[in-house]
Amino acid sequence: IGYNTFYYCEAIEEISFPDNVTWFADSQCYNCRNLKKVKLPANLKSLGQFTFNGCKLLTEIDIPSGVTEIGYGAFKYSGIQKLHIPDGVSILPPEMCMECRSLTELRLPANLQQMQRQTLYNCTSLSKIIQADGTEQTNELTIPEGVTTVGELAVLGGLFTKIHLPSTLSKIDYSGLA
Repeated sequence: IGYNTFYYCEAIEEISFPDNVTWFADSQCYNCRNLKKVKLPANLKSLGQFTFNGCKLLTEIDIPSGVTEIGYGAFKYSGIQKLHIPDGVSILPPEMCMECRSLTELRLPANLQQMQRQTLYNCTSLSKIIQADGTEQTNELTIPEGVTTVGELAVLGGLFTKIHLPSTLSKIDYSGLA
C-alpha cells in the first residue's frame, strides 16, 4: 500500500486491511486522530515509518507474527496501551513509541538486537515488560541476550527500579537508559 494512504484522515474510526497486503509504505494512518480500531493483514511483513503516528484513540493493535520490520516512529504519539512485538523483529527503531504516554505494557521480541534512539522515549506509564519467553517484569527491565546496542535516549524517564544488561551489549549511547 502506497505512501500517505490515509494521511490526516481525521474522520476514519476503523480500518480493515485485506490479508494479501504484505507491506505498508510510510505514514499510512498518520494523524488519523479518531482511528480506534485497525485490523492488520495476516501476511503483513513490514510497517513503514510513522504508520500510526498521532493516532491518539488507537489503544491496541495486533501485529501479525510475520512482521519483521517496524519503521521509524511507527507508533509515535499514539494512544497505544499494550504492544507485543513479533519475534521476527530484531531492531526496535528510532522513536518507535516516542511519547506514547498511555503505553503500559511492552512484549520484547526473541531476536532483539538493537533498541535504537528514543525507542521508548517518555513512555511515562510503561511499567510491564514481557520477555519473549513469557516472563513478566514489573518496574524492571531485562534487556535480552543478543542485544548489542542501546541507542541515545532509548528508554527515558527513570521508569524502572532495576535494569539488567546482557553480556552481548557492546554499546550504550548518550543517556541510553536515563
